[in-house]
Amino acid sequence: MKGMILTLAGAFLLGASLRGLPVSDSAGLTMDIDLTGVVSGVGLNGASLPSGSGGGFFLREPNSSTRVSMTGTAVSTNGILKLDLINTALKASVKADVSQGNGYIEVSGTLENLDPTNNPDRGLWLGFNLPVNTVGWNWGHNLTAANQVITSTVP
Repeated sequence: MKGMILTLAGAFLLGASLRGLPVSDSAGLTMDIDLTGVVSGVGLNGASLPSGSGGGFFLREPNSSTRVSMTGTAVSTNGILKLDLINTALKASVKADVSQGNGYIEVSGTLENLDPTNNPDRGLWLGFNLPVNTVGWNWGHNLTAANQVITSTVP
């Protein structure tokens, strides 16, 4: 019986960790960041937005269009979500804090070159994506131009 209770408790904890750590702007936007630092879901005014792929931080070389995801650990401490991410292929790490505000979510941190001896002056492009599938949505460039419908080939 004791083993069964421990198994159920472990399954409950695993299920809770898969949902992610919620972050909100207190105005309707929510993000779930899983324990590896990946944005696993986005909501707006209580409704989940359609899932896309590639949520969270990513890197790319300046001369490449290939995005390389970053994963690591995410820990919530005193209302701040602390991310410690790494990408061994590109030899770089990101340490970031995600904090909730009234009407905003702030992401601040540092990108570190883990190969300063062999490649001290290199540059990397750091990005942050929300995993939202926007195909079929309209994108407005300005108030006077016609909206463009987002497709799988027109971002």
